[in-house]
This record gives sequence, structure tokens and C-alpha cells, in this order.
Amino acid sequence: MKTSAGVITTKFYDDGIAKGIQILLDDIIVAILDVYEPMDGESEGEARVLVYKKEYSKDIEEEEPIECTTVNR
Repeated sequence: MKTSAGVITTKFYDDGIAKGIQILLDDIIVAILDVYEPMDGESEGEARVLVYKKEYSKDIEEEEPIECTTVNR
């Protein structure tokens, strides 16, 4: 979807640890909603929302979230 700030897209992912949706602005992740898969007999995984900066310096290999909010704990 085109907006005045850029193009918003979403992408589903499953990395084996968590499943969720990435929200991208101009192909840069700005937020993620995901759920950890249950481990060791847990009945439900932890849901969380991660927020990222829009811009990163070229020296940073991997983006780190600037905010993490647990949804169901």
C-alpha cells in the first residue's frame, strides 16, 4: 500500500522459534507481531510486538528492536 511515508507491505515468517508477520516500510522492517512456539510442555507461546527504527547505519549487520512489548503475559 502506498502512503505519504512510503510503501507498506507485510511478510509472514516462520523461523522455527517464532511465527509471525513483519511490517515493512519501503522494504525495511518497522514492526513485527510474532508468537514463540511452545516449548517444554507449555500450552501457549508468548506473543510479542517488536518495533524497529526506520533507518540504520550501514555498519550495523543486524537490526535490533528498539521496543518489545509482550502481548499475552
